Amino acid sequence: MNKLCKDCNWYEKHDMHGTDTGDLDKCLCPEIKTKFNLVTGTHPKVFCSIERRSSGQCGIDGKYWMETPPEENFWSQLFNFK
Repeated sequence: MNKLCKDCNWYEKHDMHGTDTGDLDKCLCPEIKTKFNLVTGTHPKVFCSIERRSSGQCGIDGKYWMETPPEENFWSQLFNFK
């Protein structure tokens, strides 16, 4: 099974200019450590394309990859179906 970022729970698509290259897509994984920004008080988001390199924290094998949970439909939420 290929662990593609687009199928990961932590994936956030970014397609500002309609290029759909994936270069600006972000990884929201809390396990990936980033430097604390002393100006904004936040940890900046990281790009999937950088984190999936062999030198990235997630790496080629997708160390932090997590399957996206299936979305519940309206009726299952309303009646608590599993």
